[in-house]
Amino acid sequence: MRSTTLKFGAAERRSDPLYFVARAFPNFFERSRRTIPRYRRWLYSRPIRWLRSQLVRGGPTERHTVVEAIRIDERPLDTAENWRIEQLHLALDRLNQFLLAAATVHGDPELAPVAPQDLPPVVFGMGWDIPRRFETFKGIDFWSYLVHSRIPDRPRRPLTRAEADLAMWMSIEHEHPLVPSSHLFLSAEQAMHRGRLTHAVVDAGTAVEMLIAGAIRILAEEHSYTDEKLRGVLQAPFASLAKDHFAVFMGYAKDTEESSDALGLWWQTGYRIRHAVVHEGRKVTEREAEEALGSALQLQRDFVDRLRTTGLGDKLPGVPDYVKRAADAAREAAGDLEV
Repeated sequence: MRSTTLKFGAAERRSDPLYFVARAFPNFFERSRRTIPRYRRWLYSRPIRWLRSQLVRGGPTERHTVVEAIRIDERPLDTAENWRIEQLHLALDRLNQFLLAAATVHGDPELAPVAPQDLPPVVFGMGWDIPRRFETFKGIDFWSYLVHSRIPDRPRRPLTRAEADLAMWMSIEHEHPLVPSSHLFLSAEQAMHRGRLTHAVVDAGTAVEMLIAGAIRILAEEHSYTDEKLRGVLQAPFASLAKDHFAVFMGYAKDTEESSDALGLWWQTGYRIRHAVVHEGRKVTEREAEEALGSALQLQRDFVDRLRTTGLGDKLPGVPDYVKRAADAAREAAGDLEV
């Protein structure tokens, strides 16, 4: 039986952030040391620097999550390199499906898929454990700066068992019509997190378009759409998809220009901003990007809530109710879930 098993482990070590910088620009550091008074210059000699690096235990901690991907498949008679590479891609695909699901469930824009170009080794989730009060860390002087993925007030929260279970179920259902849109929503959050406002607006708008098309596909049978009619509907302009079908299916107002429901609010903010970015080349402000992303995420949440309240929750990706309730309870207890 073909299968892929992922085993997650963690490791950390004390890190020297200036290691590569000093070796990339050695002349700069040599000139800097020549400005030090002669009677103190011996303190910065190579033997003393090496000894200090061995004795000093303070400093940032480099932490990595390491994944062991175990792939089981039928071995061909001729084990060519292409077959090994194919197995690697299959294992990475399973890992990335889980990472995308985990990022969506956990609400963490730092998580991202791993590409073959990132190998070796497979490393993700890297962060720096920085002291809250930088002045207490004597290893950083006034002219040194640390670039790290986590600031002191935003420590990384570990994935809970319930969230991991939910992510596992979502990764199994990665071909569900609604899953691709969730990946685009995550991509928009990642772009916003890194200040790429245009990407955030475009990805958020595209995510909503994929959500609406996916919703029509999974609800077409409930509304007696034949396969031929569904194909014709999906080829219609987006405005028709949203107003004449999605809005009717989900109980939203068809007059999106005036309505105050989640679809109308997105249409009046997120959709207009995306249109201006894509078709007019407008450069958006941070506030506009936040409005576009926020209205898109609100529509996604409202859509899911409406499916559940109308008894169509089974149309969502195949996550058992008990897993969803456990994950929601875990997030609510952590103060990360709005209820």
